[in-house]
Amino acid sequence: MKNSVVLFAIFLTCSIAASAQDVIIFRNGNEMQAKVSEVGTSEIKYQRFDNLSGPVYTINKKDVFMIKYENGTKDIITDLSSTNTSGDKKVMGTDYRSPGLAFLFSFLLPGGGQYYNHQHAKGGAMTGLWVGGLITTAVAASANVDCYETYNGNFACDYRENDGAQAAGAVGGMVMFGSWLWSVIDAPVNAARINRNNKATGLLEFQKEDKFSLRIEPFRSQGLGGSLSMRF
Repeated sequence: MKNSVVLFAIFLTCSIAASAQDVIIFRNGNEMQAKVSEVGTSEIKYQRFDNLSGPVYTINKKDVFMIKYENGTKDIITDLSSTNTSGDKKVMGTDYRSPGLAFLFSFLLPGGGQYYNHQHAKGGAMTGLWVGGLITTAVAASANVDCYETYNGNFACDYRENDGAQAAGAVGGMVMFGSWLWSVIDAPVNAARINRNNKATGLLEFQKEDKFSLRIEPFRSQGLGGSLSMRF
């Protein structure tokens, strides 16, 4: 009977000692037993529970979700309902760029997706090339047409072949198509890269590793084949 009382007293003492501690719960889910000494505006000071006579440690409040005190009360430090719970990822918002929208804008106007990604210099270069190609093609097409006034005061146009104008038109067409293709490929890839760099998440994000590779293999046959690899 005496031994049972002693064991019960030891158990009760250990239980009280175990409960007489604070628990710091971090945003990543980790917990730490400690003795919190101060909760400041941006930092929390504590001592490790297994070394209460040891040094005082300091942690940033933004890394802590909640503190459970020894008296049973709780202190919510960071409201996870307004943040992303997956570590240091940012909330989907202004940091997020939709690859789908970036592709659509570039499809409608070369450089449009780059403007959406806030890459204005690159977008301006693409738009400028496309406009330049368009003007070159239009001027070349007009050079192949000879318009004149007829004897009765009307205007008539005849088509005549101009090798120089045809060559210029072909170059202008290739510049137009090339700038458009460059834009529609670059825009969604860079939107996904921006999301990875900002650690933003959202619909249509490319879930890739540090690099995104695009590989096009239009045809493959024995003795004849072709492929195009691009890394952004």
